[in-house]
Amino acid sequence: MKIMTRLAGAALLALAATAAFADTVIYTPTRSLGDQGITLKGWGSGTASEADEMAFEGTSSIRFSSRNYFQGGTVVYASPVSVVEETKDPNNLLVLKLQVPDASTTLGGGNSGPNTSGGDDPGQSNDGGGGAAAGGGARGGGQGQQDGLAIKMLRVVIATSDGKKSECFLEVNPSMVATEDWLNVSIPLQSIAGFQASNKMISSISFASDATASFYVGDARVLNDTTPIYGEPNVREYNLANGDEIVLAGSGYGGATPLRYTWDFDAADGVAVDAEGQAIRRRFRLPGEYTITFTVSDKFGKKKSHSSTIKVVVNP
Repeated sequence: MKIMTRLAGAALLALAATAAFADTVIYTPTRSLGDQGITLKGWGSGTASEADEMAFEGTSSIRFSSRNYFQGGTVVYASPVSVVEETKDPNNLLVLKLQVPDASTTLGGGNSGPNTSGGDDPGQSNDGGGGAAAGGGARGGGQGQQDGLAIKMLRVVIATSDGKKSECFLEVNPSMVATEDWLNVSIPLQSIAGFQASNKMISSISFASDATASFYVGDARVLNDTTPIYGEPNVREYNLANGDEIVLAGSGYGGATPLRYTWDFDAADGVAVDAEGQAIRRRFRLPGEYTITFTVSDKFGKKKSHSSTIKVVVNP
């Protein structure tokens, strides 16, 4: 209860921190695609269409049908969207509202709007694209919970009006909840590989996933998020018998920032990463006193991390 109360307080701080900044809208469901100067087209054998069966706000969203990282859909802008000023601030994130079916859902039709299939890989460009490392490193907390989702990684390719392309691979993590059915998927603009070398005038964004599935983008915008990272382990003290196994779990909050959860099992030798994940198992085989350090950090290193400790006594 104390953890939830503190995290709820952090959520209020997040609202206060972001309220003073106007978001830069990339796509909003509260206006028609035509009013936003947006058209949709397929990528490879994937499709993109306006759909009314899911909506984050308003009555529609964009439905993408993907079969792998090279087949999905593209959002094309009649007039490029400028994020020149936004990219200067390390606290500005590209935030997507994403709806993903569970793993039992199969790819099917049912698109409610026009779509176009075909097209080359939008990640191919003279600048090399080279963004697989952005967001594609060690996964953060909640890995065990991801097994129920149809997709686990989202590939995003951004084309700018100067002919350059940038890309990132974003983890689809059910712990980043926007509403009951929608997830926050985000990355700092400064962490998108190759984007700093472009003119930062977005002419199109392409989406694909790591599996055969359909997913929905309900909103896309640049959000200024200065929310501090905060986290707490499930308990602060353990008194154990030698050989006992325990489950260590923790919660964290950092606004829209993707989080990483790490554990160090004995601070006596310095704080290092001995395990990673929001919930892990640990067995102590030697008697003594231990200090476990639980750390919640920004996966992209833009914010200060937060650490808490757990005291463990292992009896002979």
